[in-house]
Amino acid sequence: RGARPYACFDPRLIELQQKFAEELLVKHVNPYTGLSYAEDPAVCLIELFNEDSILQRPNMWVEMIEPYKTDFAGRWNAWLKKRYPTTADLKKAWTNAVGVCALEADESLEAGKVKLPDMERQELSDVFAGGNAKPLAAASRRHAGLLFAMDLQADFHRQMRDFLRARGVKAPLAGVVAGDVLPDQAVAARTLDFTAENFYWEHPYFEPGRAWLLPEYYQDKHHGLAWGPDTLMNHVSGFRWHGTPLMVREWAVCWPNTARAASLLEMAAYACLQDWDAITYFDFLTTGNLATISTFGVNNDPARWGVFGLAARMFLRHEVKTAERPVAVAVSEEDLAAYGSYETPIQALGW
Repeated sequence: RGARPYACFDPRLIELQQKFAEELLVKHVNPYTGLSYAEDPAVCLIELFNEDSILQRPNMWVEMIEPYKTDFAGRWNAWLKKRYPTTADLKKAWTNAVGVCALEADESLEAGKVKLPDMERQELSDVFAGGNAKPLAAASRRHAGLLFAMDLQADFHRQMRDFLRARGVKAPLAGVVAGDVLPDQAVAARTLDFTAENFYWEHPYFEPGRAWLLPEYYQDKHHGLAWGPDTLMNHVSGFRWHGTPLMVREWAVCWPNTARAASLLEMAAYACLQDWDAITYFDFLTTGNLATISTFGVNNDPARWGVFGLAARMFLRHEVKTAERPVAVAVSEEDLAAYGSYETPIQALGW
């Protein structure tokens, strides 16, 4: 957890990830089958990372610890120099229609002293309405920051992908990026073999400043009756890129929600309707306290286990037909280069 987002750009951390992957997938041989995981057809999919990217926690850009902070700022300035030869060129690019420049007086491209943008998420209307009044949060600086992040993230994907392919790993590769950042999804769809996302309904709430500490709070809302960007179809539909397989690789309607058993059938039905390629439930526990039902542990919940077989059969046999009238949402490069809220009411059509 401490390596987020450093593991996406630091050369030593990427090297360690490659070493771990090689030892796990290539060098280790199963003594019973004589196969490495890279050769074993039972290993059908490989995930490079989960819930991590340069844009997963954008507030980390200005809160990084050393030596990563200096390295990241250096990469930012080097990236800018490739696009804008001089500080004068950068000033021109970052000056808005009324002549206000997002570059502060003490910033110099030649000296490598251009500050990182404030990438805290805002509504797009707020970003553009503010113009360049706040230089670090100016639309032009954030626009450049987004393109920088996309390039850096894509390079990380390619490094991991090419390393494993060169060592004989053939299974499709994916990684879970920032779920609500459309450009992040685009990078994953372009550089890896399938897109992947997680979805939880009735994830527990915690008291402020006490994340993952008891007590936990629940609302018992029905996922199929709720409306908004965080509901199943609104959220996951955004990962269904044309021509790219999709796996919901971690999902659950958590205990004690009273609709958790029915949700298995509903998920299977919608996965068929939307032509998703794989769905896996979280989580079958094999360690810890196995005597009770927990928020995520499904192994001792009879309400859900009685339905799993029916849901699996529905999905595997495709007993609900794929939608006959698909709706495509066109996204231009200009759309991707904007940075704000990417939710659109169109995604609700997935329901």
